[in-house]
Amino acid sequence: MPGVRWRKRALTGSDRVTPLLRAFLPVAVFVFPALAGPGNAGQGTEWARAAAAFRAGQYQAAIGLCETALAAAPDDYEFGFLLARAYGANGQFDKAIARAETLLVKNPKNTDVLLLIARVRSWQGNMAAAEAGFLSVLWVSPANVEGMMGLAIAALARGNPDRAIEICQNALRAAPPTAEVYYRLGLAYRLRGEMRTAKSNFGEAVRLEPENADYRRAYDQTDPSLQTSSEIRYLFRSEQFSGSVAGYAIHQLAFQFPAPGNLGPGVLKLSQTRRFGQTDTQWGAEFYPRLWRRAYASLDISVAPAAASFPRLSSRFELYQGALDAAEFSLGYWLLEFPAETVRIYLGSAAYYFGRYYAVLRLTHNPGAGSAKTSWTAQLRRYFSDIDYAYVGYGRGERPFEIGTVEDLLVHRSWALMAGAKWHLGRIWMLEFSAGRVSDETGRSRETMTLSAGYRW
Repeated sequence: MPGVRWRKRALTGSDRVTPLLRAFLPVAVFVFPALAGPGNAGQGTEWARAAAAFRAGQYQAAIGLCETALAAAPDDYEFGFLLARAYGANGQFDKAIARAETLLVKNPKNTDVLLLIARVRSWQGNMAAAEAGFLSVLWVSPANVEGMMGLAIAALARGNPDRAIEICQNALRAAPPTAEVYYRLGLAYRLRGEMRTAKSNFGEAVRLEPENADYRRAYDQTDPSLQTSSEIRYLFRSEQFSGSVAGYAIHQLAFQFPAPGNLGPGVLKLSQTRRFGQTDTQWGAEFYPRLWRRAYASLDISVAPAAASFPRLSSRFELYQGALDAAEFSLGYWLLEFPAETVRIYLGSAAYYFGRYYAVLRLTHNPGAGSAKTSWTAQLRRYFSDIDYAYVGYGRGERPFEIGTVEDLLVHRSWALMAGAKWHLGRIWMLEFSAGRVSDETGRSRETMTLSAGYRW
C-alpha cells in the first residue's frame, strides 16, 4: 500500500521468502479492524493522528501518540492494539509481543491479537512459534483464512511446499477464493518446481487483483520452461539408416541443478558414441539465465576432443521473450565446428500455451545449405500435469531436426516425423520415450528411438 515502508526483513538468506514478506507485511498491518475508530469518542483527535501516522509509515510517531494516550488511559484497547502493531511494524518485535499479550489477559480468544502475535513471531524468523500461534487462531476460529495464510507462509519459509498447498486448498474450501490464496499456492508450486501450475495460480491472483505489483511480478517471472528441481538422467538414442545393417547409438548422462543467482537451471552432460570403429566423447553444459521481464536465454556449449562424429565445438545461444501472457518467441545462433566443415545456423521459434496444450513452430536457417536453406518443425504437446506430456511433430526442409552428429550433415531436402511422451512416477522418477523418422529426396531415411530415465528431487 502507498506510504508503507518495511524497514527490516526478518527472514533472510532465501529468495523464496522475500516475496512472501513483501506482499504479506503491508497487508498484515492494515487489515485489522482497530483502525475503524477509537473505543472512546473523546479520544477522536488523538486517535486520528495516531492512525494517520501509522498509515503513513511514521511508526515512531504513532508509537509516541499511543504511549501518551495509554499513560492517561492504560486499559484503552484500541490504542493498545495500535501500539502493538506500530511496535511490530517498526521492528520492535519484543515490545510488540509484550503489549499484545497484555491485551489477551481480558480476552484470550481475541483472534486479531493472536494473529498479530503469530505474525510478529514470523517477522522475527521464529517460524515454529509463528506456526503454533497461527494454529491457536484456527483453534478459536477454524475457518479463519488469515490464520491459514499465516500457516502457509510459515510452511513455505520452512521449505515445506506440500504443507502450504494443503493449507491453501483448505482455505479455498473454507471461504470464497482470494488473490492471496492463489498467490501462496503459486509460491508453493514454484518451490516444488511445478512451473506451469505455479504460473496458473499467479494468473488467478492477477485476475482478482490486477493492481497488485507483487502478484504481477510473480506471474511475469515464472516460466514453465525453467524447471528448478535437481535431476539426474540417463539417455539412450538409437539410429538406424536405410540400406545399412549397422546402426549407431548415443549414450548421455546429465545432471540438472538449480544454478545460483539468475542463471536458472544448469545442466552438466557427458555423451558418448562409437562409430566407424572410433569412440567419441562429448562434454557439455547448459544454462538458462533469467534476464529482464519475462525473458531468459539458453546457453549450450559442448566440446568433443576427438571429434570423430560429434562436432569439435558446438555453441548455441538463444534468447526467449514472453508476450501476450501465453506466447513466447525466440531468436538464436548456433555454431558447429566439425573437422571438415563449420556450420552456422540461425534459429527462431514461436510458441503458445492454450489450456493443456502447447504449440511451437521452430525455424532454422543455414546460409551454407542447398536450395532449402530454411527448415521448419511444428510440434504440439498435450500436458496431463505441469511436467507430464505427450507430443507429435512434423517438419520439412534441409535439416528439420537437431544436428547432433556428422551424419546429420549428410541429409538433403527432407521431411521429419516424430512423436513421444514424458512421464513422472510419484513426481520423482522420470521416463521419456520418443521415436522419429527422417527421409530425404534421395530416398535415404533414418529411424531414431530415444529412451531416457531420471530421478528428480
